Amino acid sequence: MDTIRLRCPECGRKLSASAEKAGKRAKCPSCGASVVIALSDSVSDERAGQAWKLLFWLCVPSSLLLGFFGGCVLQRVSRDRLERRLAAPYGEKLAQADQENQELSARLEQLNREKGLLAQQLAQAEKDAAEASEGRGGLTRAPGEASKPGGERLEPGVQGTQARRGAELPSYRVVRKQDISYAGCSRMMYHVLIETTDPPPDETVRQIALAVWREHGTSHDEFSVWCYLLGMDTSGRAYAGAHFVGTALKDFSVTEMIREGLKKPASVPRLSLEKRRQIFFEFFDAEDKADWDAHRMFPNDLMRALGKQNELRERYLQEVRRKYGITRDEDWAITLEGITKGWPTPESRLWAGRP
Repeated sequence: MDTIRLRCPECGRKLSASAEKAGKRAKCPSCGASVVIALSDSVSDERAGQAWKLLFWLCVPSSLLLGFFGGCVLQRVSRDRLERRLAAPYGEKLAQADQENQELSARLEQLNREKGLLAQQLAQAEKDAAEASEGRGGLTRAPGEASKPGGERLEPGVQGTQARRGAELPSYRVVRKQDISYAGCSRMMYHVLIETTDPPPDETVRQIALAVWREHGTSHDEFSVWCYLLGMDTSGRAYAGAHFVGTALKDFSVTEMIREGLKKPASVPRLSLEKRRQIFFEFFDAEDKADWDAHRMFPNDLMRALGKQNELRERYLQEVRRKYGITRDEDWAITLEGITKGWPTPESRLWAGRP
């Protein structure tokens, strides 16, 4: 039981009383004075502390519970809003993907129909070719060999310098052979010199390439024919080229710059042949150096490398012109002469992987 301690206000004697008598009056045993029994500060503080403790344990847990459940509610609301916000664009993209899928399916059906029509046309063409073959007694193209996007299928049957009945070709000879086979593929390259200085018709050159393929290339997976004219360097750029894959002529082209150069010979007579060949070599080396430097500056940015490449090419070519004191027109004439005559050019730095 709590005890209240106090002093008599008259005689000053120390008195004590039980806490239950707090607020009542009592007589001092010494002097008989009336004394009011009041709570001491320590007891008041203790009771106040107990009250605060009780209030704390009542309020804090409820506040924590309220905060927890309130946070859960807010989190749920925020998550629902976020899900709705994210679902909207994905729903649009899903609908767009479905539409594109339907369009692709329709396109695929259309392509299949076109494929069927082409197959029918091809079968008819083979039939017509077979009938024509029986009437002529010989072909330069096998039955079913209508020209197609994948290349022109051929039949190795005509030998020598005659590619088509009644059509004589200019004399030609193989001057160089190169085995350029790679893993799992037999590939050969033939350099052929056509014994004429006048540019022959493209079809004539094409028939010569076909004749060379029939004589030497039918046993190879890939076969290339480079055609040159008299006076051209057979180790340089060719007048025309043909590339065969299996039994198909995949590509045939004539170098237009060489053809134009042969029709209108261009040269710079004030410079010796040796000097012109040296200038031609340095022109190509300058262009190759510009390509190499540009790709080293921007190895991961093709567009910037191409822009820098053009800038460097003009700068390096101008340095060669100043070195030999030639104009742009003379530059073009020497370049055209070198390409026409197949003068040698430097090895590409990009292909060789070195400066």
